[in-house]
Amino acid sequence: MLRMRVPMFLVGAFARDLQFLHMYRIEPGRRTEDVDISIQLRDWEMFNAISQALIKDGFENPFPGHPEKFRDKSNGQEVDLLPFGEISKDGKTILWPGDKKPWTITGMNEAFENALQFELVGGSERHAIRFITAPSFVVLKFISLYERPEERQKYDGPDIGFVMEHYLDIGNRARLSASPHDDIMDIVNGNLDHASALLLGRDIRASTSDAARKRVVEILQAECTSSSRVRLARELRLICEGDFREARRRLKWIQTGLTKRVA
Repeated sequence: MLRMRVPMFLVGAFARDLQFLHMYRIEPGRRTEDVDISIQLRDWEMFNAISQALIKDGFENPFPGHPEKFRDKSNGQEVDLLPFGEISKDGKTILWPGDKKPWTITGMNEAFENALQFELVGGSERHAIRFITAPSFVVLKFISLYERPEERQKYDGPDIGFVMEHYLDIGNRARLSASPHDDIMDIVNGNLDHASALLLGRDIRASTSDAARKRVVEILQAECTSSSRVRLARELRLICEGDFREARRRLKWIQTGLTKRVA
């Protein structure tokens, strides 16, 4: 893909680990076994061409019904290719060839635009690799959790909780004492966990489209008020010492950051 110069960036837990573990030495709650790569494509012909190039390079596609999943035959490393861009007809979903299964890409375009970058060096070659920011990571996790709850709940809930728990530790703590976010500690009465959630909500607001923001607000509203649809709040009890109400309070602070403009 690097040789084909396809616009792409790393998403998922591997991208999370690049920032939290390798940049800030924060051990993740769970390690990932695969690498998720989101690729900006014009059409399915481009996807097929990339798939064939991977197979020529020693990958295989041994997962029936999952054209996005590949495995390196030399070491067993699994790679998921997740298309976005013009390949989507409505800008919100893609339809996989074959079973026409819908796959949401809401939030993906702005996640790519706001991606961080690092340099990969291999011999005499250097390649700039982009990877998802923590706020965009959380947005995509919110959406995938509600789009595919049976498949994603055991992964997405803990991943969102991990980011919420450590968001101040990835270079964000100092921002609480500088404009425009120096009001946060007063707003949350000095509670750092709530400050982290509020700042995360503001950062999500600043880096998402209206469509993605609206979807996340809908999810948070359900999580904070529903008596049954609380997939995420239940998972977040793990970082709140089992306190369900506190889990909801932290989600409410994210919602506040998302819906209120910074003065």
